[in-house]
Amino acid sequence: MELTQPKKEKTLYFEVLRIMAVFAVIFIHTGDFGYSLFAQRPFGSLDFWIDLVLSLCSRFCVAAFFAISGALLLPKNEPLKAVWKRVARMVVVLLVVSLLYWFEYLAQNGGKFSFITFFHKSYYDQTRYHLWFVYSYIAFLITLPFLRALAQNLETKYFYYLIGLQVLFVGIIPVLDYKTTIYEFPLNPEAIPSWMFAQIFFYPLTGYFLHNRLSIEQAKKWVLPLWAANIVSLAAAAYMTWFQRRMIGFANDDPTPNFHFVFISVNCITLFVTARVLFRNDKVPSWLKTVLFQVGESVFGIYLIHMYFLRQPWVEKIINTILATGCDRMVAVNIWVLCILLISLVPAWILKKIPVIRNFL
Repeated sequence: MELTQPKKEKTLYFEVLRIMAVFAVIFIHTGDFGYSLFAQRPFGSLDFWIDLVLSLCSRFCVAAFFAISGALLLPKNEPLKAVWKRVARMVVVLLVVSLLYWFEYLAQNGGKFSFITFFHKSYYDQTRYHLWFVYSYIAFLITLPFLRALAQNLETKYFYYLIGLQVLFVGIIPVLDYKTTIYEFPLNPEAIPSWMFAQIFFYPLTGYFLHNRLSIEQAKKWVLPLWAANIVSLAAAAYMTWFQRRMIGFANDDPTPNFHFVFISVNCITLFVTARVLFRNDKVPSWLKTVLFQVGESVFGIYLIHMYFLRQPWVEKIINTILATGCDRMVAVNIWVLCILLISLVPAWILKKIPVIRNFL
């Protein structure tokens, strides 16, 4: 059952979620500057807790991208040929962007281009670490026929069942296992239906459900209970991060503990439903809609491009300039992330206007 949407007008709240998600992606990629800043704060201080919660909140981004894709693509009925056209377009994007980042790497390190080396790197790894998402998205596109059949024929009650199982097995049980035994006696992994919780399976189905099966009246009723659950889950994840690091400390190679990932689904669902209620097409001024649509349609380009700008010396000078004013480091990082987003928006928006290229972005 699909909610009726205007044929030519995009769904505004998807664009809002995309913009929020790409901001969170850039924030995560700031690493020690921002995302892992809590690990550098005095342990248990107010700054530690604030930075930790912001770090936890940012993890919804990839889940949101897959949820939006599920909401948009799973209601469609396309022949297999159309599915593989989508896959082919994404493979082209991956190869082109990977090649550009590979040339950048060679230029920085004085290397010479070798097609075999590039192919091997692109085949078993990625030329820039953020491109893992594109590989994962290709896997999602390949599974579309199966996900569509499941989503369109699954009774609504089983979407609730799926979400409940995910929160139980990915969130609650790991928290209880660690809190009670420090993972000395975790649940046998063979008892966990892990395939159901893979992000290319769970989040597209969840997005389909939240957009196509949940009425706007139900969504409005869900907002407050979801935020209550989200606050509790964020508090639990923050506490378990503190508890885990009190036990084992912060490893230099792993400043972000496992508990950053346990309740992503609750945060993602909360933000998804809240955006749907607040940013309805008929409730937002036309000028704001225009801005959000223009930025939102460039988000994939921003995602692909931002890693180039993130480590440019002149971009790093921006945060140093902000910090020189005496601004709090986390506030400065968020301003910096916004600057990187806007800088990346310019070429992404231009590329989106070029007829051939826009079909790939």
